[in-house]
Amino acid sequence: MDDAKTLAETKDRLARAEATVAAVRAACDSAARRAEVSQRVADGAEKLLRARADARQGPHAAEDAQERTRTAPRTLAQELLAFIRGRRSATRKEIVTYLSSARPDLKLSGLGPEISDLVKAGLLIRVSTGLYTTPENAGGGAM
Repeated sequence: MDDAKTLAETKDRLARAEATVAAVRAACDSAARRAEVSQRVADGAEKLLRARADARQGPHAAEDAQERTRTAPRTLAQELLAFIRGRRSATRKEIVTYLSSARPDLKLSGLGPEISDLVKAGLLIRVSTGLYTTPENAGGGAM
């Protein structure tokens, strides 16, 4: 009799464990589907943002940027891009010299990370160590 009771309890625990495993699997599958959808949405948003940034790099990008920021001073990135767009290329030293004289209110301690971010975003091209240009100057248009 004791063995039959133990067997019944064991079967009951096994059934509960199988139900728990099934519920966990369903939750994992659902989370995986949500993650996949979220990734697709993020990829789509990134493409839209890239296309929007590329569109801004058109022939009137500098004028458009100035128009949008007429009331607010330009950021370090905006100032940097405007300076390089007006030239074929610029060295880091030329950038620092220009920014120091034109915008003494900007803190140049963030220049290195700002340049790296602009390069990663495709808004600035590192021609060689310490020499930069823009996609328009490098190839005649947005990349």
